[in-house]
Amino acid sequence: MSINLKSIFKILVSLILIYWTISSGSTNYENVLIGITNFKLTFTFLILTFLQLFISTLRTSILMQFNNQKSYSWKILKISWASLFISSVVPIAILGEIYRIKQLTMVNENNVKDNSFYSSMYSKFFSTVSLIILVLIAEFFSGEVPKEISRVNPFFYLFIGSIVVFFLFKSFIMPKFLVLMQHFHNLQQKSFFKKRIINFAQYNKEFFASHKKPLLVATYSFLIQSLNVISIFLIVDTLNPDLNAKLVDVLCVIPIGIFFMTLPISFSGLGVGHLAFAKLLGIFNISNGADVFTIYFIFSYLFNMMGMIPFLSLLDLKKDIKNLV
Repeated sequence: MSINLKSIFKILVSLILIYWTISSGSTNYENVLIGITNFKLTFTFLILTFLQLFISTLRTSILMQFNNQKSYSWKILKISWASLFISSVVPIAILGEIYRIKQLTMVNENNVKDNSFYSSMYSKFFSTVSLIILVLIAEFFSGEVPKEISRVNPFFYLFIGSIVVFFLFKSFIMPKFLVLMQHFHNLQQKSFFKKRIINFAQYNKEFFASHKKPLLVATYSFLIQSLNVISIFLIVDTLNPDLNAKLVDVLCVIPIGIFFMTLPISFSGLGVGHLAFAKLLGIFNISNGADVFTIYFIFSYLFNMMGMIPFLSLLDLKKDIKNLV
């Protein structure tokens, strides 16, 4: 499926689900107005989101495997924020990710270019792991886990267990993995793909050479998603000041909602996020879950639009004009 067809599909999914949300009476304009006009909530959300971006910059520095990570942090932060801006203003959201990957390849000319792609890939992986861990932690402290959530627990434990097994037997598994990569390399005829296989094998060899890098990336990912969960809970708490459900109970479902809204099946999570939070928060008789996501989306969009400043600072006008001429 081409990029254009994927974009059309995502927009259609978003429109259909948004229409369903509105027609089912799950949205309330007054709730959204209460949220976006709350200065304290807006300011806190933006600060927490910036902290997520800053920690994400530290994570990217490790994943890019720069020799001197600190010296590139400010450049990476600007690139990441600028990519969020692009994703918010173009109909094809993946262009923001492409921009980010391309810009990261130019941060250090001596660095392996493929590392920017691996950085993006592992960021998503560790973020997913963090969301699952957050759910399991919340369930541990929760008095009673909803049946709708406990049904997927075996998959969560299996996934986390597989990761634990990998790290426990990393010294045995990694050599086998490198041999497998070499086998694929020998079978591949095209030099382009042979080079990609070599780079991927070398990247993993260096990344998993010790426990330090994976543990740091895992820690940063956990902090990022924890701040994200807190941001959403603050919106829930603002719209529901008399909330009867316990904090840990609500925290059981927010990470799952975040996971669904990040699935690449809709435009910027619209529609899917509305449906996910409406259903998940509805488990605790919170009827304004769709409004929670709407406010979250508006705040996120506002933060992303601020990325226009770093985006403009990264523009090479002289080079762009030369290319046009």
